[in-house]
Amino acid sequence: FAATLEDPGDFYEFNIDVVNAGSMDAMIDSVRILPVLTQEQQVYFDYIVTYSDGIELAEKHKLDAGDTENLRVAFIYKTLQDTTEYPDTDQNFNVSVQINYVQQDSTAIPKPNPSFATDSWETIIANAKSGTIPSYYTVGSTKTVDLGNDLGTHTLRIANTTTPSECYTDGFSQTACGFVLEFADIITEHNMNSTDTNAGGWPVSEMRTYLNNINDSTSIINSLPTVIKNSIIDTTVISGHGSTSGETNFTSTDQLYLLSTVEVYGSNYQYDTVTLTETRQLDYYANLGVTTSNYSGDIKQYNGSNDLWWLRSASSRYTDTFYSINAYGFRSNNIADHMNGVAPAFRLAGPEPPLSSAQFASDSWETVVSNVQSGKTYELGSTKTVDLGNGLGTHTLRVSNTSTPSECSTEGFSKTACGFVLEFVDIISTNKMNNTATNVGGWPASDMRTYLNDTNSSTSIINSLPVVLKNAIIDTTVVSGHGPTSGETNFTSTDKLYLLSTHELWDDVDTSNYGINDLDSAYSNTKQLDYYQAQGVTTNNLSGVIKQLSGTDSIWWLRSAVSSFTNDFYSVNTTGGFDYYYAADASGVSPAFRIR
Repeated sequence: FAATLEDPGDFYEFNIDVVNAGSMDAMIDSVRILPVLTQEQQVYFDYIVTYSDGIELAEKHKLDAGDTENLRVAFIYKTLQDTTEYPDTDQNFNVSVQINYVQQDSTAIPKPNPSFATDSWETIIANAKSGTIPSYYTVGSTKTVDLGNDLGTHTLRIANTTTPSECYTDGFSQTACGFVLEFADIITEHNMNSTDTNAGGWPVSEMRTYLNNINDSTSIINSLPTVIKNSIIDTTVISGHGSTSGETNFTSTDQLYLLSTVEVYGSNYQYDTVTLTETRQLDYYANLGVTTSNYSGDIKQYNGSNDLWWLRSASSRYTDTFYSINAYGFRSNNIADHMNGVAPAFRLAGPEPPLSSAQFASDSWETVVSNVQSGKTYELGSTKTVDLGNGLGTHTLRVSNTSTPSECSTEGFSKTACGFVLEFVDIISTNKMNNTATNVGGWPASDMRTYLNDTNSSTSIINSLPVVLKNAIIDTTVVSGHGPTSGETNFTSTDKLYLLSTHELWDDVDTSNYGINDLDSAYSNTKQLDYYQAQGVTTNNLSGVIKQLSGTDSIWWLRSAVSSFTNDFYSVNTTGGFDYYYAADASGVSPAFRIR
């Protein structure tokens, strides 16, 4: 593959299937990259080859005859904390990842079950950066890490994975936003300050220096394995002040930080001046239901015994204390020069925050395409008008999907609700699914598919799009349901433009025998689009899928053939419910497509 990486943090990735189509059971003999990276390149770049579930490939892993494995290849421009001397130019690579298989022998081993504990740090970091967090990276999952420096082995846990909207507001601490790892145990003891003062709060504390000083070989950040240290991102940390006259809340930028009272207990405390308007409770403590009256879930141990550990919050009641959590899990005050437990947290780089709806509306299509192709995204639900010409006029496109969950990489799964999906908000025209009342051959054989995608027709929808948008649309694997015609199974096609399917709109909560889960044979081969999921659209909550033609609520087509009738395709009726009509009826057209 060829890859151009411009800036630290950039990565290039793709998925491939490895199929053992022979009669002999195989096993991996080696995994390598060719040509081999030079010593200089290895400083700045790395590659990772994993199974689609995040498990790293290893020698001796089995691939039995007839089996298929989906693999993920990622090529990464490292983010380094101890150097700023990156290459001056974009880095271009033409490389091959080569996986060699041999016939199985008695040393072959099965691929292990995936877990956060067994994934390499390189894999964990790459998953966090790409935003493709495996389902087994659950909040509370743990992994050991050797800190050396006489500190020994300790346990990190996933303390947070979500980034709610308040994380994007000015003046909000990022300490409980994104992918946060926290030490589950106390790694050492240290004082907040060598004197009994909280003046200047967390930013001027000796504890902050002890955690973050890269020039001190005994600091905590220099005790971390290099691969972790180099992947920790700067975090905006807001912390409370003491009672020293004139002090207000402090803002600092740190790699390692201690937690605050709110981040553990999820409620305001009158003597911690940072409240729920400046930070939030970490997912881990929220999931455990930790509060000031239910606090056993925040107990930490030092050398096997429950012990007290520091928070970064100064007490606004005094000039000499910071908050801590005692051996019973309750919040307490301690004099700054006391030696108490240290259990810091940090964040790994994740996907960039989405660009705003206002920016999507104002950006040119050239800018939108460039942003999306470079890995940026826009807020879900953002809209932008587009002039289709050809007598179709101006219509509105909406960002309807931005996520790519792990099922998008599985064989037989439709890619139509994966990645960056744009969908027409309104109905752009009316057309028949077929010129005759039949669903034989389903979506791939339909006249509608041709009407949308025929690049040789000046009146097709794809030729009505602005050239910059048309040229940016990627091929999409489209899985669609079949009718009752003998021998038909679900269809797979490759399309630029496509109609949506039933499951991409509604989450079926109908337990009857006539729900869309029963009548659309490809219901389980796709997922609900992020936009409709966010709107809470189900078969009992319909209004979010209503679309208009020239200002009037109207019927619009889906690509799903009805499995019990030979003449019908699904559609959305004027109240947002699922319905079906003869294929030769003219109804609304409102397609979708992907840029990446």
